[in-house]
Amino acid sequence: MASPVSRVIIPQSTQTKLLVMSRRRCCICFGLDRDANLKKGQIAHLDHDSSNADFENLAYLCLEHHDEYDGRTSQSKALTVDEVKKYRTELYEHFSGWANSTTTGHLLNYLASQVSNEDIAQSVVDVASRMYFYGPRHAHDVLTMPELRSFDAETILAHLAVLDSCASWGLLTYEEEDILEDGVYDHTLVTVHHRPTCAKLASIIEKWIQEKGEVNWK
Repeated sequence: MASPVSRVIIPQSTQTKLLVMSRRRCCICFGLDRDANLKKGQIAHLDHDSSNADFENLAYLCLEHHDEYDGRTSQSKALTVDEVKKYRTELYEHFSGWANSTTTGHLLNYLASQVSNEDIAQSVVDVASRMYFYGPRHAHDVLTMPELRSFDAETILAHLAVLDSCASWGLLTYEEEDILEDGVYDHTLVTVHHRPTCAKLASIIEKWIQEKGEVNWK
């Protein structure tokens, strides 16, 4: 009769390293569903050998996936060691940035998460209202018009002022071109490439216009 394999106690330093790197998130939940929520779980031995406490053989799994991974009665295709290791690597990479110092990019991402579409729409209206008394309608036009042709410098400059702000916020990009006829300036063409968010912002502003009118309002 073969002697039972003895379970090796995982060193505390190894457990701490694994729990910190995984942030107590299940690598299978993350790999299959991008579920990065905190989970009650256990440290699993990927080769099913409890005597192998090598760090590369360990992964944090939620209770459900630990039972499923260790179980032998499932009729479905079992998760492979290499598959789970791949999910573990993706999870570690996902949370690796948490150990770094906060950067300007992190702060911008945080601010972006705190700003609603309504806030952004109001900012576009505020900029447009500095140009014309019908700022809300001007803001709506900037967010929806694919191009503007005009020979009037004031009109072009007012449009470009709002476009510049929107472009700096990542809402759109644009190109400006002077159109010549027989070598003489005829008009300016502004071509705009809107991101999908612009349609949502324009819809919000259109609703406000219906409620408050087209002249400047706070």
